[in-house]
Amino acid sequence: MTKHKQKMEDETNAEKRSELAQKMELWKKALTKIADLKGIDSKDRKETEIIKEVVTNIHRRFGVPLSNTLPRLIGMEDYIESISSWLMDGSCHTVDILTVLGMSGIGKTSLAKYVFQLHSRKFHKSSFIEGINTRCNERFDGLLDLQKQLHGDISKKAQVEVNDVSVYTAKIEKALTREKVFIVLDDVGSLDQLDALLGNKGLHPGSKIIITTKDVSLTERCALFKSQVHPNNKNVLLNALYEDESLQLLCVHAFESQTPKEGYEEVSKKLVKYCQGHPLALEVLGKLYTNGMLHIGKSA
Repeated sequence: MTKHKQKMEDETNAEKRSELAQKMELWKKALTKIADLKGIDSKDRKETEIIKEVVTNIHRRFGVPLSNTLPRLIGMEDYIESISSWLMDGSCHTVDILTVLGMSGIGKTSLAKYVFQLHSRKFHKSSFIEGINTRCNERFDGLLDLQKQLHGDISKKAQVEVNDVSVYTAKIEKALTREKVFIVLDDVGSLDQLDALLGNKGLHPGSKIIITTKDVSLTERCALFKSQVHPNNKNVLLNALYEDESLQLLCVHAFESQTPKEGYEEVSKKLVKYCQGHPLALEVLGKLYTNGMLHIGKSA
């Protein structure tokens, strides 16, 4: 920087000197921003979790899918079509919030992640905040970390580290009113979490928010719905899979095919009946078999 400054001062052409000065100012701002970046805390964390966080962060910042093809979600086709239609309705005069409801393991996160990867690039800014309740319960400053992630995704300004939840709520509120955004808040477990991440100042017209939760009343009890802006909200309840969809999902994970192996038809159907259409249970049992941890006999 010292050498460039000297080069600028020695330049006799006023226009070139002005260009050099502008470049130096941009470089200075960029270097200052880099110096203020905070690294990932690796203490007491698995390396695989850190790698996943890094990859997800890169994906989120560049706004591109992690792969060129999205995995098929068995039994979710109608939900995907309905939510995609809601996201792309072209509305710019109303703020819309969609709450995806259902028991644990029913597929709320998988569905929200799928439609986010499908449509996030069509918005000015987007953010997927996964596992909110778990992350808040695991760390005393978990909520603050979530706020920093959300604000970083939707704000054009450089991050200024502040260790105060209320201050970050105000920052998020300001950013939300300025940009058309698409945000997914996954696994929200309390009003405090929702209020801290959305505030009560309203959202930019055309913005879309997806909230996944087990609490059917949570969204409309939050501060945003008590304010004058009062956005529109729609609930989507995820139901258990049908028997044929359940069998297909089990077989994909157990046999790497859409149908049971020869001789395993009867026991596969009994496992499907046992799981009662619960996607996570079907996936876990299927993967246990694939990994040799579960022996599925040819008879009950």
